[in-house]
Amino acid sequence: MIPRFRDPIEFSETLSWILAIAVLMAVFRGYLEIVDFIELGVLPVYTIAILLAFILHEAAHKYVAISRGCSARFTISTFGFLFTSVFGFIASILAFFGRALPFIVAAPGYVSIRCFLWGERTIFGGTPSEGVIALSGPAVNILLAIAGSIALALPLPGYDAVRFFSALKHVNSVLALFNLLPIPPLDGSKVIRWNPFIYILAIITALIIWII
Repeated sequence: MIPRFRDPIEFSETLSWILAIAVLMAVFRGYLEIVDFIELGVLPVYTIAILLAFILHEAAHKYVAISRGCSARFTISTFGFLFTSVFGFIASILAFFGRALPFIVAAPGYVSIRCFLWGERTIFGGTPSEGVIALSGPAVNILLAIAGSIALALPLPGYDAVRFFSALKHVNSVLALFNLLPIPPLDGSKVIRWNPFIYILAIITALIIWII
């Protein structure tokens, strides 16, 4: 996510990354995987997929923003972190009993961006810089999900490889769809205000990858 407003509580960027990853692991049953890894030696594929998906998503926002002359840093969203924490707690309890919720909430933080010049607004109300920066995160997730799908269609060396690429496809397609919802302050709300045609193409692509 890339809201323009500043959160009332600001943490250091390093602490923000640690807190965000910690709560996302609860959402995607990462802690149960670590227990399995310690006790059974089972590779924690979802934990690895979460780290790749989330870090690369937010890094894309940050470095695309910087490339367009803006300053950017990752920070925790107070409301988003608390909301995601509650969801992660419920998801972890259900996962312990082999159950899952039919949806996810995964918005613990965002890249705070400051631009001196966002550019001229389009006829839809957004700006090119705003739209491109917002799209960069979900686009990375879509590419990772596609990579996972392609890998699953190939002969893979062992069950752990199948589990990893399945997790890579699932986590990234879900994060792409969630962030592309046209609800402020999610990325989709900024992409659709910039160019609704590109928005439709992006969310249909993410939906197809999630379904197949």
